[in-house]
Amino acid sequence: MYIVGFAESFRDVLIDYNIGTIFDGGLWDVRVIGFVTCVILMGIVFIGSEFESKMQLGLLVILLVSIANYVFGSFFPPNEIAMNRGATGYSLDTLQSNFMPHFTENNTFFSVFSVYFPAATGIMAGANISGDLANPQQAIPLGTLLAILVTTIVYLLTVWMTGSTVVAFSNGTEPAVFNNSYFVPPDCTPDCPFGLVSYYQVVEMSSFWGPLITAGIFAATLSSALASLVSAPKVFQAVCKDRLFPRIDYFAKTYGKNEEPKRAYVLGFFLAMGIVAIGDLNVIAPIISNFFLGSYALINYACFDQSFADSPGFRPGFTYYNMWISLVGALLCVFVMFIIDWFSALVTFFCFGAIFMYLLHRKPDVNWGSSTQAHSYKNALSAMIKLSTTEEHVKNYRPQVLVLSGNPASRSCLVDFANNITKGSSLLVCGQVVPYEPSDRVYMVMKRLDENINVWLRKRHLKAFYRAVANSNFRKGAQSLIQLTGIAKMKPNIVLMGFKSNWYKGGPTETNLNEMNEYFGTIQDVFDWNMAMCVLRNGQVGLDFSEAMRNLNLIEPNRLNVPPIEEKEKEKEKTNENSPETVHLIEKDETARTDKSGDDGSSSISINETYVSDENQEDADGDDDNDNDGEESGADDEHQKEDDVELGVIDEQEKRHFSLRRRGSRRHTVEQKALLSSIQRFNRKVKKGTIDVWWLYDDGGLTLLIPHLLAIPKSYLEGARLRIFTISTSSRTMEQEQRGMAALLSKFRIDYSDVYVIADIGKKPRQETMNTWQSVIDPFIAQDGSCPIGMTTKSELSAQRDKTYRQLRAGELLNEHSINADLIVMTLPVPRKGMVSSSLYMSWLEVMTRNLPPVLLVRGNQQSVLTFYS
Repeated sequence: MYIVGFAESFRDVLIDYNIGTIFDGGLWDVRVIGFVTCVILMGIVFIGSEFESKMQLGLLVILLVSIANYVFGSFFPPNEIAMNRGATGYSLDTLQSNFMPHFTENNTFFSVFSVYFPAATGIMAGANISGDLANPQQAIPLGTLLAILVTTIVYLLTVWMTGSTVVAFSNGTEPAVFNNSYFVPPDCTPDCPFGLVSYYQVVEMSSFWGPLITAGIFAATLSSALASLVSAPKVFQAVCKDRLFPRIDYFAKTYGKNEEPKRAYVLGFFLAMGIVAIGDLNVIAPIISNFFLGSYALINYACFDQSFADSPGFRPGFTYYNMWISLVGALLCVFVMFIIDWFSALVTFFCFGAIFMYLLHRKPDVNWGSSTQAHSYKNALSAMIKLSTTEEHVKNYRPQVLVLSGNPASRSCLVDFANNITKGSSLLVCGQVVPYEPSDRVYMVMKRLDENINVWLRKRHLKAFYRAVANSNFRKGAQSLIQLTGIAKMKPNIVLMGFKSNWYKGGPTETNLNEMNEYFGTIQDVFDWNMAMCVLRNGQVGLDFSEAMRNLNLIEPNRLNVPPIEEKEKEKEKTNENSPETVHLIEKDETARTDKSGDDGSSSISINETYVSDENQEDADGDDDNDNDGEESGADDEHQKEDDVELGVIDEQEKRHFSLRRRGSRRHTVEQKALLSSIQRFNRKVKKGTIDVWWLYDDGGLTLLIPHLLAIPKSYLEGARLRIFTISTSSRTMEQEQRGMAALLSKFRIDYSDVYVIADIGKKPRQETMNTWQSVIDPFIAQDGSCPIGMTTKSELSAQRDKTYRQLRAGELLNEHSINADLIVMTLPVPRKGMVSSSLYMSWLEVMTRNLPPVLLVRGNQQSVLTFYS
């Protein structure tokens, strides 16, 4: 726009001085002059910002001298030619005649305003080059306010001076005529060639030396054009660096010590050439004005929005700032946009809205500290406070799950399964117990772990939170998680753990008993805290794939055996203090012990590993054990060499995107594909699946609700059919009980395919089942009076014989009826305190769920979660 203004002035100079025209003295002359000017200015820009700044100073001097030339010349009496063109010198009569508007043709106040407004659009020049300023925080406000003050004074003085010295209309052949101080318009009005309305050279005509005014016009237009050609590419370069849009990072490349965006300069050059090709300033100005007004409206609203969000970080340094003035300014800008040209305003808002919706959808990985973040916090806080005062109702019950996952990346199957229940519409928290006593070093490691886990959750599109506590005792750490996780009504009401499948391996050693007792005690603590309990057993595969990965060379074993923090601190004292460190938390499998050694059979893996299948394009993360859920260990402070696998925390600018790649092989073997498929088991859709629900006891309906949630959309078992199994007290009432159960499910609006009533659950289990159970429990039987905690006695076995038979018989029925199901959901036996030992209870679960598809053991807290009412 500024280049077109310069081109029009240059063309008029050629005509006024009879130098001639290039083509027709019209638009094509303006276009050619504009193209040449644009090329010259771009050459200045490419020389460098320092040279451009010197040019700006030179142009400023010319502009100031030009203004002084006009002010000085306006006090001299006009010559005859000037008088014939409407000049009168300073006159109150002239001022009075120009005091009211004289709009011609289709012009209105706002059409003239749209042409004049770009003269006041330089207020963002300082902000646009903030990266080049030594102290932008001080320079931008001071420079902007002074620029507004000076330009306002100059503009107002120019308006009053021209309005006092030149009449609105003149025919160019005779001086202005006044009758009793009233101006008498000539016969040519309103199409007179001279006067304030039609003659654009009135300032030059009234100045002391006319050519200096022309030089000032050139300086003003060229200065603004240079500023635009420099500042706009710099702003665009910042957008490109943030990668807000795809494939624009090409223009983010910088050159030289001043980081010049030369590629963006070239793009700006071609865009400027396109606008110059229009050639008509009166056409360009309203379009530019609309976009400027739109930008100012957004800036004003952004200030208001930041203040309205009550963000402590928004502290305007301007003493007289007021949020409501910002809002009024935004509304005025929008109002003027539609007054100037409603169609252009609609197009402008459509462009802004499209950009906003795109960014909202794309969610670029940038952090600007925007008012949207402040509002998110404020709205969340308000919603939490409102929710805390809202009385709970069964119709609004949501399963809020605390997964004792330990390192979530090590048990991604467990986290994925929980996500199938919550689906992003209920609270999901991954809890981890870091098995060390709290210390500064442990806190540092936990902070790094928190950052990495949250990146991992986002990368897998899991709407979940992560919470870790440091405690050397797993049960005490789990108690802390159960008590402290959540806030107000946003607290977990379900605890999910993986089944400890190796509890009996290695025999009743002191370490095994301690781990088993902690696991068993945690289940009891969940019931004591009046929460629901779920235990997931993933068939014979388990939830720990670290050993299989080592065997298939998907990870390097020597990278997994990380010493405890205490040993690492001793080693650190012996190493070079200047060596760089990278902290890694690993999962310590304290349960994978063998008879040959009493040490950790470390089944651990770095938190930062993500397994990417070329065929599946989904993360296949699986570290650490499925046994002692929620227990986490260690820190690795050594740099890992980038050999066959890329592990750990990588460049901060990459936002810690993690990957694992086999060097020299892009294709996985059949075994590796099978393993990666197993890791993704609860992410793959199962067509025409089957969920068998064994509802043995009334626990409030949770055993029915969870299978229903797993069968509806956004679950890996979406569309699965539900088969309901229940028990009967008498074979004679089976048919009646079956009809009653079907009616109950219909009232609960639970879709099911079949209802089965089992009458022989009280039958004694087969001898084969008894032998299997006996082989599991025998090593844990001790003599009465000298029984270690966790082991069982013969008297306890005798007292719990009927219950044992019932659990073993339930396992037989599961193998008989549900062996082909995709998931089995069954009521979890309650571990009565002081009545059943941990080894006996674990033996029930072991035999009951052995050699079956995935089994989810569920026990509600007797709170009703289903209702007849919709």
